[in-house]
Amino acid sequence: MKRLVSTIAITLFWGLSLSSCTESAPEMSDDQILLLFSSTSLFSTSADAPKTIPKKAEECVRLLSGLEEAVFKDMPQEMLGQLKTECRQTISERLRDPALNPKNLKLEHVETAEFARRLTTVRAKSQEEAKAFAARENERREAELAKQEQDQQRRRIQEAAEAIKNAQTQLASIKDDLPKRLTEAATACAEFDQAKEDLRKRDRRSPVLNRAWRPNVCQKNYAERASRQLHQIEQAVEKMASDKNSLFLPSMPFLGEADPNKITAEIEKMQETIRDMKNA
Repeated sequence: MKRLVSTIAITLFWGLSLSSCTESAPEMSDDQILLLFSSTSLFSTSADAPKTIPKKAEECVRLLSGLEEAVFKDMPQEMLGQLKTECRQTISERLRDPALNPKNLKLEHVETAEFARRLTTVRAKSQEEAKAFAARENERREAELAKQEQDQQRRRIQEAAEAIKNAQTQLASIKDDLPKRLTEAATACAEFDQAKEDLRKRDRRSPVLNRAWRPNVCQKNYAERASRQLHQIEQAVEKMASDKNSLFLPSMPFLGEADPNKITAEIEKMQETIRDMKNA
């Protein structure tokens, strides 16, 4: 009877000792497992992207748990041992970080088939969430790009309309101003010719005569050339409206002989020469 009691006592003692030495694994939620083993998502660069568990982390846990023995059965033991050591070192570093492991999970808890299967499930779920987030992000970016393109198209149409309006306004001004400038030019040309003839009579050797060249605006067919140029400008401005969907913004065509500023500049230069000839 004493021996039986002694045996029971010893059995209870060892049972209590073993249970006190083997600490049970803490309860871990999916989010806590994800936090412990996660890294930045490969599916999106957004800071809001859900985290995922790298494939290498899953492979390490499954290797240490024994679930992948069939996969590594032909690997030399020395190489397999080195691989397991590297896995344990990497996992242990994360386990020591209280920010990643607030539940104080131990390496011995990780090296179980139950935890490995759980990790595989959590990883698969995180992958799906990351892919869904990336798809939403892609849709959002495409929508933003489409809006930017629409805004750019509207701006381009508005700028084209303004350019066409400016060209039409400038054309109307040229059509109104050109006849006056040509009349002024004709008057100045006649005065130029008379001043040059008078100087030649007074002093044939005057150096002023050497630079008193009849300007372009005084050429016989200048008014005709200006008229043709104006007609070409009108055609170009009319074409602007029909080409409003062009990729290029419309611009005022070359004014050439019909440019009032050019005619004014020649008249002013001619009047300066006239003054020089009269004062010579």
